[in-house]
Amino acid sequence: MAIYLKKCCFFLSLRTGIILLAIFLICQGMGAVIYSAFSDLNLCLRLLTLWFLAAGFNIMTGFFLFIATFRDRHRILPVAIVLKLTGLIIEMFFHLFIASTGFVAQNFVIYSMFSICVTIFSVTMIFSYFQQEESDG
Repeated sequence: MAIYLKKCCFFLSLRTGIILLAIFLICQGMGAVIYSAFSDLNLCLRLLTLWFLAAGFNIMTGFFLFIATFRDRHRILPVAIVLKLTGLIIEMFFHLFIASTGFVAQNFVIYSMFSICVTIFSVTMIFSYFQQEESDG
């Protein structure tokens, strides 16, 4: 059984929520890239590549959401769901490899849990918006 939202955060329309989500995903992706580029983390190139890939998928998801909302192309919303879930899988590989090296920092655990929650919220919102647009159009 699927969960459908009628509103984003109980008071915003789904379209407005998708636009805000797109902005957030692009900012989150850019923030991850900037943090990893300018922090003093001693991570190998493979781990940084995984982190950059996960951030890239977040940024691509944000752009797909912009295209879907502003150009009324709601048929590409399932692609945004796949992109977001692929980004989460890559990010979970990153956190798995971090944990296997013995470098377990509390901020990575918190970031991982935050990312899982954002993905659940994102997929639920995108799917609800897709269902709303399919029923309207």
